[in-house]
Amino acid sequence: MDLIPNYEPRKIAAGRWAVVSGFVRATGSESYADDDSLVAVRNATGLLARLAEWVHIVHGHPLDATHVLDHELIEMFVAHELSDLSQRTRGRSRSILLRMARTSNPVWNGPAEGPQYGYRGPLAPYTDAELALCRDWAFGQPTAHRRHACSLVLALGLGAGLRAGEMGTLRVRDVFDDGDDGIILRPSGYRGAGPRDVPLLAEWEDTLRAEIAGLAPDDRVFLPGRPTDSTSAVHNLLKETTPVAGFRPDTRQMRTTWI
Repeated sequence: MDLIPNYEPRKIAAGRWAVVSGFVRATGSESYADDDSLVAVRNATGLLARLAEWVHIVHGHPLDATHVLDHELIEMFVAHELSDLSQRTRGRSRSILLRMARTSNPVWNGPAEGPQYGYRGPLAPYTDAELALCRDWAFGQPTAHRRHACSLVLALGLGAGLRAGEMGTLRVRDVFDDGDDGIILRPSGYRGAGPRDVPLLAEWEDTLRAEIAGLAPDDRVFLPGRPTDSTSAVHNLLKETTPVAGFRPDTRQMRTTWI
């Protein structure tokens, strides 16, 4: 099929297209073949081009299938960049991107292939007022043990976008602290995915350093005394915490805010 190798988008500036074109053409060719309709291929390639531009150039994520075709990033792209389209069109666009993600993302973390009925947007990022409530929630817990655990959840969720399961399995040896050059986290294990490197936002570095000070490399970062790598540990803690003004943070919404 000649369309994908020769595709040129109408809605992306030439300079930006030059950056993402190789990825878009290679990835599109993995999902579509000669027997697919030209209209379907053109629509899919155009969507992928816009997604790649948004993920890599606008938001600075790496230009590879693991990052561009990440489930949460696709949901955020559809919700915010395609918000002027009808709900039906957004749902169809989402399905097209999910098809390519299932084919090309080696650590696909989204829904299995199947019918998608309509479209439901992802959780919105926390507002500044809600971020303040997150901190009030952590600092307002009745025991020092919970205050430390809650502060750590915020650091890993708002600071690095880790999923609850990744928080629960992260070890101290997965934290690479280069001092003034920042901290890199290496979570792994989400739905069988291998390790990935994630920079921690600078504002959460001191919190993480304080929480893991004195721990051994093999200790778990979150609740280090736990006997197993239960991925439900974070959810269980959140359910048991004392809400502030009726508010408890949600790890999915923290990840959306980080993205």
